[in-house]
Amino acid sequence: MHDENIMTSDRRASLGLVTPWVQTFTARKVDLLTPQPEQIALLDISTSLSRLPRFNGHTNLRWSVADHSLLVEALVRRADHDDGASLAALLHDAHEAYSGDIASPMKVALRMLGAHDALQLIEQRLQSAIHARFGLPWPLSNAHRAAIHLADLQALRLERDVLMKLPPADWTELPDIIDPPTLWPAEEKTTDATFFNRVAELLDTLYPELSIAERR
Repeated sequence: MHDENIMTSDRRASLGLVTPWVQTFTARKVDLLTPQPEQIALLDISTSLSRLPRFNGHTNLRWSVADHSLLVEALVRRADHDDGASLAALLHDAHEAYSGDIASPMKVALRMLGAHDALQLIEQRLQSAIHARFGLPWPLSNAHRAAIHLADLQALRLERDVLMKLPPADWTELPDIIDPPTLWPAEEKTTDATFFNRVAELLDTLYPELSIAERR
């Protein structure tokens, strides 16, 4: 499936088709098929991701997508990557604020049934709008993409080992972590504030010429 197969919202309206959209925490309307940067808000992302559980909630302790994103960013930063990589790491799952967190095994199942391409395209279009909103390139550079992918897998291994019971079967092989960081699950409001403030700090550093409203 390709981008040209997705009609604009105006074209869908002219044909009498209902546009699929989600209402956000701040009462924004986000078009799932043709999302626009102006529909994206940091507060919506931080609020949603701090409430959205990883692993469909099957962890021993509360652990959200925002917690995971903060962990990935910490691993990227520890590997001495730049602030742009840190911001991209924090936002690598930001589309899930609008699409929900669809676990990897479900994506594999959808791929086996031939239904994965549409989901992937929606996620990519959401992520592209998010990157445009916060001044990140889309797609990312190969170096940044590789750094975030490695940190994402390292975080997955740490989450599995620390936050879940012993697995009933082998998982996909995951990379080792030298001197792994300690996981500290926090209250939802704390995670929300930590995520929001860290993204805001990076935006202020990367784009000091923009107004606060433009950076949020």
